[in-house]
Amino acid sequence: MNVLSSLIKKDSDKAQNFVDEFSSVYRYTLDVIEKPVVELREEIEFSKSFLFLQKIRFDNAVEMEINVDASKLNYLVPPLAVQTLLENVFKHNRASVDNPLRIKIYNENDWLVIVNNLQPKIKGVESKGVGLNNLRKRYELLGEILPQFSVTEKEYIAKIPLIKPE
Repeated sequence: MNVLSSLIKKDSDKAQNFVDEFSSVYRYTLDVIEKPVVELREEIEFSKSFLFLQKIRFDNAVEMEINVDASKLNYLVPPLAVQTLLENVFKHNRASVDNPLRIKIYNENDWLVIVNNLQPKIKGVESKGVGLNNLRKRYELLGEILPQFSVTEKEYIAKIPLIKPE
């Protein structure tokens, strides 16, 4: 809400866009919270709204690229799975205009891949892995292959299985 307060004073049009996207994020969360799975199409649209809010919050120090095959958009994922992974990106990394946080979302066959450049916060954030463990458990309950997480020298890579619709 601090971001919104600041925007109202500086740029009323941007503040209105922020409110619209924030409303979309909130509405989606309420709509899907009790569902076991949602279409990837819905998660991608939600992710666009979520990332829009983050771009404003971080003064456009966030670059994003979403490239998912249209043929995969009807596949299923647990609701808010992508948000969980995106929140981790912002929790553990810093972003500045000079060194933007770069996020790519794409599919590799039946996997959704979310990659970000590593820019760890100077003062590390304590992590207990609650979000990622929760995501693993949700896939276990669905009887599906588990998500995969890896780190290279320059990137963090998260992969979540796409569930074929019946």
